[in-house]
Amino acid sequence: MPPTGLLTSPHATPQTYDFRRPHKFNREHVRALHIVGETFARRLASALSTTVRAICQITLHNVSQLTYEEYIRAIPLPACLAVIALQPLPGTALLHIPVPVLLEATDRLLGGPGGAAVPDRPLTEIEMALARTFQELALKELRKSFESIVSLTPELLHQEANPQFAQVAVSTDLIVAVSVVMRIGNQEGAASICIPYSSLQPALDEMSGQIARSSQSVDDPERVQHALEIGLEKVPVPVTVRFNDVSLTSTELVDLQCGDVLALHHRVDEPLAVDVGGVRRFSARPGRAGRRLACVLVGVATEDGR
Repeated sequence: MPPTGLLTSPHATPQTYDFRRPHKFNREHVRALHIVGETFARRLASALSTTVRAICQITLHNVSQLTYEEYIRAIPLPACLAVIALQPLPGTALLHIPVPVLLEATDRLLGGPGGAAVPDRPLTEIEMALARTFQELALKELRKSFESIVSLTPELLHQEANPQFAQVAVSTDLIVAVSVVMRIGNQEGAASICIPYSSLQPALDEMSGQIARSSQSVDDPERVQHALEIGLEKVPVPVTVRFNDVSLTSTELVDLQCGDVLALHHRVDEPLAVDVGGVRRFSARPGRAGRRLACVLVGVATEDGR
């Protein structure tokens, strides 16, 4: 039976379902991984464009679930793979960037115009070292892209030119492949990130638990009301005590100097206004509490603020 792309975009073509290998991702997992892939593509395109000083186009192709053997067989040769650790997730993962795109980016990084013919050969040691620059840049953007699911610290462990030597999982193990289409200049290729399901499972389980707890809270009106009341009790609200407003002409305002006295036109027996959040709520009379100025509430303001 052919490989199954189980986590595809909403506009993808129908995929064959293998009942011997059921889906391990629910709808929330699919949505979260698509968001990660789209964020990664957008951020990496911006970072690469700045690094190589050329327009880089990167778009999410799909998010698929397949066996590790199927993933390895699909990688074209020659290849440039980065074996990475995704702490605190267990195990290791793979980052694949197509060689033609890497060579195009390297040429532009070194000041070249790009557009040169791509040799059909493995990368040299110098080219592998330069490729590490782009791999580490991708890991930096991957960390930020995964923040909605788990806080990662990606680390590049080593590079491999042959996919058969990059054993991050058993051939029959299920993996998640996030595939993006990269284009720099006239070079285009499919890059991907391969993460074993066993490595990603703890983060997905934690995310599912958070969604379940959130749904439970939303479905319980009394719990929502109680949480809202507790939250409102801690909200700071400004309270001010003020005399009646004073009106001045623009000329009088410009002529004000230090030492001038303004008449407040506030009767001694007239209560002060107590504003809560900028709205008049109470009436009060001035007084003292020990050595501090204070006021005594003597009434509640009506709806018209009086």
